[in-house]
Amino acid sequence: MRIIYRAVCCVLFAVIFLCSPSPGASQDEHRYLDAITEQQPGLVTIAGLELADADAISLVDGANPYIGLRVYPNQPLVNNGKRAEISFNFPYSPGDTIVYEWKIMFPLLFPPSDVPDSRWWSISQWHDQPNINKGETWDNFPAHPPAIAFEYENLNGQDYLGFYHGIFNTERVGLIPLPRGQWLHLRAEIHWSQGEDGSARLFLGDSKAPIFSARGANMFNDYQHYFKIGQYRDPAINSDNTVYFDDVRIYRKQGILLLALPAILGKPSARGNWWRPKPGVSWQWQLPCQEKNQLSSHSAFWAELFSYWAAD
Repeated sequence: MRIIYRAVCCVLFAVIFLCSPSPGASQDEHRYLDAITEQQPGLVTIAGLELADADAISLVDGANPYIGLRVYPNQPLVNNGKRAEISFNFPYSPGDTIVYEWKIMFPLLFPPSDVPDSRWWSISQWHDQPNINKGETWDNFPAHPPAIAFEYENLNGQDYLGFYHGIFNTERVGLIPLPRGQWLHLRAEIHWSQGEDGSARLFLGDSKAPIFSARGANMFNDYQHYFKIGQYRDPAINSDNTVYFDDVRIYRKQGILLLALPAILGKPSARGNWWRPKPGVSWQWQLPCQEKNQLSSHSAFWAELFSYWAAD
């Protein structure tokens, strides 16, 4: 009965949410997000774009559309960095285990660059943020490196993704060979904690055995860390590079039974607008009446809906 009750409640809440008034947004404005969240369209409501301009993102259309995120020489800085990223602010609490899936493809022609050991190049990362429940803001929030990250590394002419985990003495957990011109399906199962029981397991594709595992604290504070895909790199790197991304999914462990619900009920609108913090500097996607990476009650509900099944 409990399972049936949950299923009925989720469907009813979703119908109410989808039928509620919404200012919406034009298809052009959020078509990039739609392309990479087709399997879980509710993620659009908790997503944000950090782009220098329209040249930093591209849509590869077709039967299975995907996007490219580009960084290039003399690119304007975005939030004090050279980046082209999309963030997903999925709600959870310390002690929760969340699964993140996404695909990455490096093109066959990936211009070489000077990337000595002293330089960095993030391809995906999880970052801390102010705890809005405690009244914290970005104004006085301390700067930290990513709690977990995937870094592009070229060793002896071979491309790799370096997997890094932990907030203390962060070290590389392992290297993943990165074939050009082929999709790499990553699945990270992260148990979030400020204590030593924190952990991350990394899987390739649908494999049941992880290729890497790491343990230790992976939260700087007691508030959800947001997930970012895209490129963020040392501003001294001057090559022109595009990396492709697709099929983003985020859910609680064993909580994916409701992922097909949006296909039945219809996609929600993005409930947001494009905005420029400074004219000519940066286009970003912003949910209404919100600070950077903060959730509205609608957005939090919609994101949580798809993982509700596993919450006990």
